[in-house]
Amino acid sequence: MAGGFTKLVDSLVRQGSQKAPKEGSIGDVAVLPHWIFEGAKLAYYSQRSEQTFDVVVEGISHSKQQVRFVFESDRSTWKSASFAQIICGTTNPLRKRERSGAAVVP
Repeated sequence: MAGGFTKLVDSLVRQGSQKAPKEGSIGDVAVLPHWIFEGAKLAYYSQRSEQTFDVVVEGISHSKQQVRFVFESDRSTWKSASFAQIICGTTNPLRKRERSGAAVVP
């Protein structure tokens, strides 16, 4: 069991020790939260309307540094969030869903 833990820690250290990003950018080494992955069912919080909507992650583009998601109520409507928005925390529009369907607000 200790060996597995050591491998996990080593992996996380390697992720954090890759080349440093340029000042003011996320760079090539952005690591998204583990709960954001293709197919993940999340909640999107709109700051403009102050409403929360159920969404599904449609794709993650590391080259564009964006997460693209569609609204469950209308799969033809999509939005994207930049890695910078997500990693920053305070402006992250994506939230984990609670089991009841409402978003978890950090």
